[in-house]
Amino acid sequence: MSTYTELLGRKANYLAAESKALKAQEYAMGQGSTARRLANANLAEIRDGLKYLDTQIARHPDNPAGARPAIRFSRLIPR
Repeated sequence: MSTYTELLGRKANYLAAESKALKAQEYAMGQGSTARRLANANLAEIRDGLKYLDTQIARHPDNPAGARPAIRFSRLIPR
């Protein structure tokens, strides 16, 4: 398991990658059918990684917000 600070560092890297991908996701040199294209990153994959890291950070035991205890019902009266 990664440490809490490692997860925060990885999230910062993902956020930097997302901003770079938003600025220039694809670059083309030349024109027409002979143009060469360079794709920097897939924005969908970066955002999936961010969602994964957000859940890992929220569940980490060192998170200052902490994992909230589940709500438990001792008895439930339907009305």
